[in-house]
Amino acid sequence: MVVSCLASTAAQFLELVRGKSMVFVGDSVGRNQVESLMCLLATVKCSLTPGQWFSRPLIYHENGKIVGCHVCKNESITSLSRYYGYRMALRTAFKAILSLPNFKGVTFLRSFSPTHFGGEDWVKGGNCSQTRPFLQQEMESDESNLEFYLTQVDEFRVAEREAGTRGLKFRWLDITEAMVMRPDGHPYHYGHPPNKEKHIADCLHWCLPGPIDSWNEFLLHMLKMEGQESVDATL
Repeated sequence: MVVSCLASTAAQFLELVRGKSMVFVGDSVGRNQVESLMCLLATVKCSLTPGQWFSRPLIYHENGKIVGCHVCKNESITSLSRYYGYRMALRTAFKAILSLPNFKGVTFLRSFSPTHFGGEDWVKGGNCSQTRPFLQQEMESDESNLEFYLTQVDEFRVAEREAGTRGLKFRWLDITEAMVMRPDGHPYHYGHPPNKEKHIADCLHWCLPGPIDSWNEFLLHMLKMEGQESVDATL
């Protein structure tokens, strides 16, 4: 039954994107979604990849000049938060899309994928050993996840308004609330090759198959809605 459902979903997805191009823009979590999609379409096992760059030491360049840095430990450079870099990356990507000549496609922004490091971060070896989803009353607030999410919302709304004036479609694929409930869906210590040290827990990426597969179910539903809108517009 599961194989039958997957085959049906894959057929629907491929039919909806027939003759079209689809581009995923993002970091390794975005690639994680692509791998999930490939698994759903091809029903094969996929590997995971590491990294989430906006939380690491960064130097920000604008117009060829250094404007600031994040945890670079250089007093001569203005200290800027990681959210600054994230905001500017979103703004730059949206500007590039909006400046494309003759572009008539649909742009989907997938909302921020939350981490579950149990109060610690990647370097300090956080903990996501849960084996079941959170109950509503068990959820803990995470200011970092929330700030990344709100940064996305702010930049998306601005770009969406601009897109509307140009007859373009921007769509919001919101996975954050659903994924906040799934601390059990990360590789934890089990996402590393057998010969690697396992002292760092991966509470950022998602197991395949796993909760991340729902992202592409959401995307499929939104593609169906776009297709129906196109049909309705021709009637």
